[in-house]
Amino acid sequence: AEEPVRLLSVREYRAAVISAITQLESLLRAVLEKDERLLGRAYSIGRLADLAARREFLTSAEHQRIQDWMRVRNMVVHSQGTVSRARATEIVQGILAIGRRLRPGA
Repeated sequence: AEEPVRLLSVREYRAAVISAITQLESLLRAVLEKDERLLGRAYSIGRLADLAARREFLTSAEHQRIQDWMRVRNMVVHSQGTVSRARATEIVQGILAIGRRLRPGA
């Protein structure tokens, strides 16, 4: 959880967003696999978020925010678009909050 925060502190906003979304993907996979092994093809972050919302690990508001954050992440990865400090901070802090809720004490 420290890497996205570190990247924010050195003004690497694009990298902070990518790092935070990657951590969210790992978190969702771990939470979902506690209930049932994810078999078959690879699961994208979008599919993991959909499953987590369906299984009520995520609130509908969190699910909506994750979809929005994924659009920002995709823009960062697939273009030279920039991310503001405020937007990157919102994403990193939002993902950290979801992580604290899904993994208390971690």
